[in-house]
Amino acid sequence: MNIAYSFFFPQHDDLKHYARQLGIRHAVTNTEAIAGGLNPYTPEWSYAPLFQRKQDVNSFGMEFSVLEGVRFIDSAKLGLPDRDEAIARFCKLLENLSALGVQTVCYNWMPIWEWFRTRHNVQLPGGATATGFSCHRFWPVVCRRIVEQPGILFEKGGPCCGKVPGTAGHSSR
Repeated sequence: MNIAYSFFFPQHDDLKHYARQLGIRHAVTNTEAIAGGLNPYTPEWSYAPLFQRKQDVNSFGMEFSVLEGVRFIDSAKLGLPDRDEAIARFCKLLENLSALGVQTVCYNWMPIWEWFRTRHNVQLPGGATATGFSCHRFWPVVCRRIVEQPGILFEKGGPCCGKVPGTAGHSSR
């Protein structure tokens, strides 16, 4: 197991000094941290901003080991008309990461939010904590906001929406 530190946003950059002092040798970053690394016209799947990020973390004695949070593939996740272009970009990202020696890409297939939790401090046996997800807390919010946009996440009257008060198909029986 390797101990790593995550650098996701510009405000995390100052933490690289502390990570070095703690002996952290591996860095995890995301495409948001890389996006527009050289300029706003350079996409995050291009080699140059990935190389720049690698050089940056290397300068603090760390290896760019993991990339997560690939946001530009939402159209592939949703099956939208430009999905093939998004998949081609993702493939290019994988090629460029491989050329830089980054062997781990953490991705998910949850569109729009990447990952979503309704609770961030669930008590586990032994005193540990974890994140959690509750459909009962999540769907009422999502259904009210998205149910009128068919084809984005689910169709009107889909598997859960008809059971949520205030959404189409709800029965008060």
